[in-house]
Amino acid sequence: MKKISLIVLISSLIFTTGCWDMKEINERILPYSVGLDLVDKEDFKNGRYEVSFTYPNINALGNQAIQEDIIYFSSIRANSMFEGVRNITDRLQKPMYLRDLKVVIFPEKLAKDKDLIKEIIDGLNRDYIVNKVVNFVVVKTTAKELLEVKVQSKKQLAIEGLIYELLRNDQGSAKFIPSTLNSFVKEMSTCKASAVPVTRTENEDIIADSSAVFKDYELIGYIDDEDSKNIMLLTNKIKNFGINTEYKGADMALKTPRPKTKKKLIKSEEGLKMKYSLEIEGQVEQFILGKDDQLGKEKKLEDIKKALEKKLEKSMRKTIKKLQSDLNADLIGTADYLYKFHPNMWQEIEDDYDDIFPDIDIEVDINVEIRRRGLVK
Repeated sequence: MKKISLIVLISSLIFTTGCWDMKEINERILPYSVGLDLVDKEDFKNGRYEVSFTYPNINALGNQAIQEDIIYFSSIRANSMFEGVRNITDRLQKPMYLRDLKVVIFPEKLAKDKDLIKEIIDGLNRDYIVNKVVNFVVVKTTAKELLEVKVQSKKQLAIEGLIYELLRNDQGSAKFIPSTLNSFVKEMSTCKASAVPVTRTENEDIIADSSAVFKDYELIGYIDDEDSKNIMLLTNKIKNFGINTEYKGADMALKTPRPKTKKKLIKSEEGLKMKYSLEIEGQVEQFILGKDDQLGKEKKLEDIKKALEKKLEKSMRKTIKKLQSDLNADLIGTADYLYKFHPNMWQEIEDDYDDIFPDIDIEVDINVEIRRRGLVK
């Protein structure tokens, strides 16, 4: 009986072994950047996009590399990114697989076409292979041009890719607002607005130092690095924050690792009023060295604190005015807050929110605390 059971068990393993269709990494092409350039309508018969891919050269990786080119670039005409993947197989030696896709690049011309952007987002969101935290980026020229600079750059990284490493923002830059497929769709569903990093080329460098504003899936304008920083502060998206101001002729720099902002709805007979309370606790990075200019006196610290708060408050007011008056784009999460914490009110105003947002009274309360003064006393 034991022998029969053993034979049955061994035989069953034949039918339970997995990975029968597994392909090794060197048997696939794994692009990590794709760009979609919209072609002229009269040339649509070959496809409305020029789809460009960059992907690593497996033979150039590792200590036993047999080739020098770290990455490859290919482009093809197609009506969608997915059709481009299928069409490009006749010129590549291996199948293309989008599992490790890191960056999708939208040129300005495409980003201004609401219907096409919605179509692309829908396709990315439906696909079961594409990672839902794939990064979005806007370029004012063409995606192909950006990717060609990327391929030629001496700073190109072998594995993750130059653009992805920049957008991943491990360096803590506050000059642009990161955007992924998940965050973009979520913000569109509640606030109907989202921001996407803007990249540009400078010789062999790729630089991200501003953000593009999307309203209802359409590019409507741009914001600079100062506005991007303020929005990230108000939405708790910033990792490291630095602020500089002048105090009695000397430059004062303060660094804080994790600023925190809390939102609160204040009842008002005059209309909706939102209060954003920003807490900044940090250390002095730079001031001035000298006997009469030390930071040991509490009054001096208090004066510096007020100067920093005043400068930041002025900058915040400018950003909020731009969002409400110029763009009518809720990038600071007011709608999301009302939806989550005041659902009854949100149901009443949701349909008219576009008309209501510009008139919301938004107050910013900033509290700066200087806890550490560095090694010099």
